[in-house]
Amino acid sequence: MAACKFCGGSVFNTLSNDDSPCNNCQQQELKAEIDKLLCFISREGYQKCDIAACNCGSFHDHRIHVKLDKLEAEKVRLCKILETVLMKLEDYHKYAEPEKKRIYREYANSY
Repeated sequence: MAACKFCGGSVFNTLSNDDSPCNNCQQQELKAEIDKLLCFISREGYQKCDIAACNCGSFHDHRIHVKLDKLEAEKVRLCKILETVLMKLEDYHKYAEPEKKRIYREYANSY
């Protein structure tokens, strides 16, 4: 029987070599790795689903409302720009068309 390289306890797996951790150490390693991953996911703005009706057990991005607020603000800004462009275009057509007609008449009368 081999000894665990971490705690010195017995390793009961006959397929393992002398450097194998025991089951308890393997579980602790896996738990530590899971904790690191959960910490990373949490730092990225995701949280475990706590919606009773959903009950999916997955992670949701709880910063989505911030992203939606930014998109809404950008939409408002772009709508104001579009409104300004349309007003200028309307003004252009209102004043440019008569000017074009005058220029064409002058050009036609010159021949």
